[in-house]
Amino acid sequence: MTFSRGRPIRHAAVILIMMAIAACSGGDPSQDEHRPATVTAFDLPADGGLLGWSLVTEPEHFEADNLWEYINGQADFFIDYGFVRVDTAEYRNDQESSSVVLEVYRMGRPQEAFGIFAAERTRDDRPLEVGTQAYLGANVLGFWQAEQYVKLTSFDEGPAVEQLLISLAEEISSRIPSQERELETLLLFPEDGRVEASERFIPKNFLGQPYLSDAYRVDYSHDGQQVQLFVVDTGSPEEAQSHFKRLEDFYRGRDQTKLTLETTEDPPMLIVDGPSKMVVFQLDHRLGGAIGKQSLEAGRAAAVVLGQKISR
Repeated sequence: MTFSRGRPIRHAAVILIMMAIAACSGGDPSQDEHRPATVTAFDLPADGGLLGWSLVTEPEHFEADNLWEYINGQADFFIDYGFVRVDTAEYRNDQESSSVVLEVYRMGRPQEAFGIFAAERTRDDRPLEVGTQAYLGANVLGFWQAEQYVKLTSFDEGPAVEQLLISLAEEISSRIPSQERELETLLLFPEDGRVEASERFIPKNFLGQPYLSDAYRVDYSHDGQQVQLFVVDTGSPEEAQSHFKRLEDFYRGRDQTKLTLETTEDPPMLIVDGPSKMVVFQLDHRLGGAIGKQSLEAGRAAAVVLGQKISR
């Protein structure tokens, strides 16, 4: 494990998502329209401000213009997710003498805090009830709450360290002025066949399309068939309808792709049969659908279930 200014570079999944966003980046002015004017404030505990913990290093603060000094190589990825500021310091437990690096990332919106959280956790991590959602690894604990993504990393491992991380995370969570609330869109996804810890939020350039932002994606497994379901939030039914038509026009011009619009379905479904097999529908201000590399029928069936759940 490599530490840079106290921060570990941990997950290859983050790098892969960074590459995917960068590969299809084309600018998305609609993202700026979602930025809030203010972000929930949270000040790092001063020395003596955490019972049983002492401050080892003075708090450091980084914003978008100098984030690369702290997480060089991942700065653009965080900025794509609405990064505003990170505050970090190292604390030492008075009893165990274990050192923990605390990072509090302030993102623009709760869904962006969730997006960073989801990108950094792995399926090997243990879920915890801290904040809105949390994960625990061998020496790291992360959780998101409101616009904050909080990460605690120890230089040691073991059961005692895990308990220290949990107790410290619970204390930090209690100090964040917010209500714990799940994201409404994630509640639309079916539970049957859902792959644990596979939920993702993609802030822009979903499916390589610069006009598709605020997308949620979840992995599913049914009878050996792997499918990804997705929901894209837009500003209005008219905007969703426009995005649906643009997708249709895009895939109609692709080589080795057969396109069918099934109007007998409710809602009508766009069937894309090619190197990428996909089913897309529009319901009110949302686009939904399924992506499957192996079976178009599995994707179609999963998309129908998703559409029914959204319609309720």
